[in-house]
Amino acid sequence: MGSLNLGFGIYKNIGEGSDLSIQDLERLDPLLHVYNVEKPLVNQILKDDLHRKTYLSHVRTIMEQFFWNERFNQQADSLYQLIRPILANSGYDMARFDESLNTTTGTKNFVPGLVSFMEERARFLKKHPSLTVLPSQIFSIEVTKRAPYSSQKLNYFEIKANIDRYPRTVKLYYRFNQTSPYQVALMNNNGLDGDETENDDIFTVKITPPAGSININYYIFVENAGAVSFVPHNYMYHSFSASLEELNR
Repeated sequence: MGSLNLGFGIYKNIGEGSDLSIQDLERLDPLLHVYNVEKPLVNQILKDDLHRKTYLSHVRTIMEQFFWNERFNQQADSLYQLIRPILANSGYDMARFDESLNTTTGTKNFVPGLVSFMEERARFLKKHPSLTVLPSQIFSIEVTKRAPYSSQKLNYFEIKANIDRYPRTVKLYYRFNQTSPYQVALMNNNGLDGDETENDDIFTVKITPPAGSININYYIFVENAGAVSFVPHNYMYHSFSASLEELNR
């Protein structure tokens, strides 16, 4: 991505040859060492097609949410404004600090400007072939509610997702409380297994909770031929939720 231990553009050696220039770092391949057997952790994980797609999906999410929309620039400037008054009374070279966002500093060990470095890095990654492959897109997600005036309450969660761009595998990851591990269920578009119409881009799954459970947390995984995507993108921290109590109102 361009950082190690939050030191953007500081770690310049990739384990072979001389240290990289700042331009080399800006253009570093996000799949560096994938096929290097001397880097077994990266090699063994990312040579797997699904793991590689998943990794690139997370890279894409980070870039979309922080760098391609200039959110990182704004946050860096905000922290700069917060730190500067405190640092000004410490005896630190304020000229170098003031240059640290947009100017390369140093004489022997060059340190890139934080914002300028990531702007170039973001431009490079936006055009990188591994990140220009379009993942499937989820247009809408619906959890079925009890039919109006129905006397029969729902005892299951029926979740539907409208998905395009040729999804070939769609999975629902779900759990019934915040401390349990996620379970996985296949979502179908085959006109069977709870799905109403075959090949209509609506993928469906029904999940029946165990006795005593009325809530569900979930996120959706979609894989097409070239990429995977997750909804919500930050599912690790904020998943979707639904309650039988609400659905039956």
